[in-house]
Amino acid sequence: MPMHLDAGSATALLLTPRQDRLERAIVQALRSRATRSELRDAVYQLADLFRLQGIAPDDGVSRIRAVAMRAATTMTETSSPAGDAPAERVANIVEWARRRYTRSD
Repeated sequence: MPMHLDAGSATALLLTPRQDRLERAIVQALRSRATRSELRDAVYQLADLFRLQGIAPDDGVSRIRAVAMRAATTMTETSSPAGDAPAERVANIVEWARRRYTRSD
């Protein structure tokens, strides 16, 4: 018997792989000490996805922070090429996510 999905359910199912990919991009950017702009782009994309999914701003920012914190546990204490220590990078991620999530467009 075929399963019927409404438009919202189908969209949520299709977006899950994208969320996984974007979370991995943030983790990889942190681990590889990527540039700020590379990391910020990944954060913006994940924030945009969460907005599209209708996730509340506080929840979306919290989820992005959780991704960054998980990655931070595997980061070395050396700074990035931009001079950011791991704690600073996590703080930047939270601020970028908050700004992107709450922008008006």
